[in-house]
Amino acid sequence: PEALISFESLVSLHDQEGALKRVLRSHRPRQALYRGWPLSIERYEAFYDALVERRVKLVNKPYQYEICQLLPACYDVLEGNTPTSRWFDHADLDMDAVMAVLAEFAGRPVKVRDHLDANNAQIIPADADRDAVFRLVSHYLMERGDRLTGGLLFREHIELDTLGLDPASGASRRAIWSIVCVDGRPLMVLPCWADVDPTPKDLPMPRFSALASRIDSRFFVMLVARRDDGAWTVLDLMDGQVARLPATTSARAFYSALDEVFRLLPPAASMSGIFPAAKDP
Repeated sequence: PEALISFESLVSLHDQEGALKRVLRSHRPRQALYRGWPLSIERYEAFYDALVERRVKLVNKPYQYEICQLLPACYDVLEGNTPTSRWFDHADLDMDAVMAVLAEFAGRPVKVRDHLDANNAQIIPADADRDAVFRLVSHYLMERGDRLTGGLLFREHIELDTLGLDPASGASRRAIWSIVCVDGRPLMVLPCWADVDPTPKDLPMPRFSALASRIDSRFFVMLVARRDDGAWTVLDLMDGQVARLPATTSARAFYSALDEVFRLLPPAASMSGIFPAAKDP
């Protein structure tokens, strides 16, 4: 069974009851999979608890959701297999502290972002002086505003291998793949481009499988990439319930694989889908 939720009520109006009015209370425990837009850590926890009251339990507990949504929460597992990162647990712009952190990168370019969002990072060039760093970080803080999550995070900027040009846009296609993982094991590998080998010969699956086994999450996506020097790296982790999948992904194959796996794995319970409504009533 599936149920639509009101994303607007859940996030903007903070109305749990209104958001979940289509989710029926169950007479027996049910396992559920949410697929929809990302939620903040706090909103996911409230969402999770509200569903538990209906005897519906999402596949990932709140702490497991956080592990794959906030880089600092999983960095201890990924370190050495992902770009070097340092962070603050606040958004205060202490330039002495910032310059001390940047010195650890030994003159390499760095991205500044928050704990959550890798898509809106600001690149700090390797030769940026203190004034330039101040301008770049200040601009980033102003742009993020109250959307900034956790605090400032500084991450090594790496160049990725390319797979030719996208015929539609003419832009370079970056060598990125998504590894969908369930209970610590890879379930499928999804290429970002339609005519790209889904499992390139040099993809180090044993290495990424070993990493996946150490992630305390039932369902997540590991974004991996080949660098321009041929080495492979983990770009990011995302909770599988909110991860954006490549446009080339077959929705039918994706959900069929998930349904089959979760149905077979303990606890033996029926699988439900909970999706945000495309348009709230």
